[in-house]
Amino acid sequence: MTVRAGDAVENMVRDALRIVIDPEIGRSVVDIGLIYNIVAREDSTMVIDMTTTTKGCPAAEYLVDAVRECDSRRPHRSPLRCAWYTSRHGRRI
Repeated sequence: MTVRAGDAVENMVRDALRIVIDPEIGRSVVDIGLIYNIVAREDSTMVIDMTTTTKGCPAAEYLVDAVRECDSRRPHRSPLRCAWYTSRHGRRI
């Protein structure tokens, strides 16, 4: 199995995001499946696809801020775009 350089970065970001705790559930956004996908793009930007536990989640703004704060601690960080989904079925907002 060949591992792309991007895979290593994506795994590093996923591991770093484990410190972001959903305040309603008390567990990591990674562990409860709110992080769908992490892609290191060729232009050095990161794309993080994530959702909230419920539509209209009162913690949505906190979660975005926490993910952005987590990314700001990464050396050589790049622009971050969070794509929010309304459900686990992938309907993008």
